[in-house]
Amino acid sequence: MQPRFIFPSYQGGDTETVVARVPPDEIGYLGAIVESYEGIGIMRTRDPQFGIVEFWIIPEFRDVFRTLLDDLKKETEIEVLDIPPASRL
Repeated sequence: MQPRFIFPSYQGGDTETVVARVPPDEIGYLGAIVESYEGIGIMRTRDPQFGIVEFWIIPEFRDVFRTLLDDLKKETEIEVLDIPPASRL
């Protein structure tokens, strides 16, 4: 039986990483929101005490992520940081 829906998959290349500071008590909420957009990417907690997170975004969904991030900034404090992701230190 053929699958009814085919989700886009990313073949090769790197993800785009955005490092941000968020309120520590909002980390779980933000992670759940990002996960609810299946396929856009994932959120990784880098330092829970200081609210440092990394968003690993699939390049094809960059514009969708930027729109999502702009919407989330209306709900909570999100500061995009100009530092390298942990995986590239």
